[in-house]
Amino acid sequence: MKSVHSIAELTSSLRTPPRVFVPTMGALHEGHGELIRVARTIAGAEGQVIVSIFVNPLQFGPTEDFNKYPRTQDDDKKLAAQYGADLVWFPEAAELLSPEMTKLESPSFGDTLEGEQRPGHFTGVLTIVNRLFEIVSPSHAIFGVKDLQQLILIREMSAARFPNLEVVPVETVRTDSGLAMSSRNKYLSEPEIKLASQINKALNVAALQPDPVSSFYEKLSAAGITADQIDYVEIVPMPLSCIDLGNRRLVVAVRVGSTRLLDNIALN
Repeated sequence: MKSVHSIAELTSSLRTPPRVFVPTMGALHEGHGELIRVARTIAGAEGQVIVSIFVNPLQFGPTEDFNKYPRTQDDDKKLAAQYGADLVWFPEAAELLSPEMTKLESPSFGDTLEGEQRPGHFTGVLTIVNRLFEIVSPSHAIFGVKDLQQLILIREMSAARFPNLEVVPVETVRTDSGLAMSSRNKYLSEPEIKLASQINKALNVAALQPDPVSSFYEKLSAAGITADQIDYVEIVPMPLSCIDLGNRRLVVAVRVGSTRLLDNIALN
């Protein structure tokens, strides 16, 4: 496996398609490993798997600490190689965030849920993902279902701007207790991990109930998570671009300690 930093190094290392791309912000874990494993399967022996690691300053709000986001380059390279990456790209901010970069405004859906909690977040996400797609020119891009709103927005953006690109969703990887794998889990203490594991349990119960939203609140309350720790619980109808993920999904954001955790589940 090779690692590069500049755009020139990257483009000189790109091979003919299939070129399968896994954009990340680093602090890689087994959930990212599953994205890379799926990418390897799609690429096959002849294709190329590219992983980018870039902590995107454009998606951090003024109250969010960009500098505290974990950066673990050596460990990230080891994990990427372990799961089958051919190339890891560490973009340089000064080069990637160029003045001529196209700024993409998030559509109205991007102002709900996470976008309401984090104004401007998805404008930053879409702007950088668009820039990465322009440079890498992948045949496929791999994203996790855990960040469902992001996945929907990126699929719709790519359909409009990169019609030959297939955005592939990968189901959430979980710990034995059901907690969704996330780079944010690094911030949780052991008692908080146990509490956070109740989120998935509540989702699984709520998905079977006639009123999933009320059921989710009730189950978390019984587990010791109060309503003021829940930023949102919403039933999201899937657009046609994401109908492969079910007709509707229950989408939640819950704060455990100082850590915001996202999760979702398909509804019948």
